[in-house]
Amino acid sequence: ATCSAPYSFGTSVTLSAAPTAGSTFAGWSGSGCSGTGSCVVTVDAAKSANATFTQAGPPGLDFFSVTPCRILDTRSTGPALASGVKRIVQVTGLCTIPANTAAVSINVTSVAPSSDGSITLFPGNSALPPTSTVNFTRGAIRTNNAILSLATDASGTLAAQAFLAGGGQVDLIIDINGFFR
Repeated sequence: ATCSAPYSFGTSVTLSAAPTAGSTFAGWSGSGCSGTGSCVVTVDAAKSANATFTQAGPPGLDFFSVTPCRILDTRSTGPALASGVKRIVQVTGLCTIPANTAAVSINVTSVAPSSDGSITLFPGNSALPPTSTVNFTRGAIRTNNAILSLATDASGTLAAQAFLAGGGQVDLIIDINGFFR
């Protein structure tokens, strides 16, 4: 409520931002403060500190655990992932994952890769990101956990793309253990 106040030279003043319901503290600006923590200003010149607040976004997603369930195993459903070829994987409708799911918690396993490489999983209608989900060496079984968004077009899909040195293929297993909506 106080917008200005006089202080003696050399006094140290601590400012704290207190957002109201429905808003969040975005940060400090001005000649006296920066960042998002408490602001400590030493009064040694005229200084300003501006607190910026933003309207809070929609509520966060809720997580629902499921009994671990396999949604893909190319060893039994084939074919293995070929290097550089995108594969769409249906997620919703399997393993009690509802149609309105936004993201999933999964365990990804690469099996019997023909050479060193990686597999990247990403939303089914998105472009390939510059990251990998699991990296592997020739012949090794490797696993990793990930939380991934599903396609934004309501198809409930993930995409999988493998990259192997010199080409080749790798089997992919995806086990799901929860979802967000």
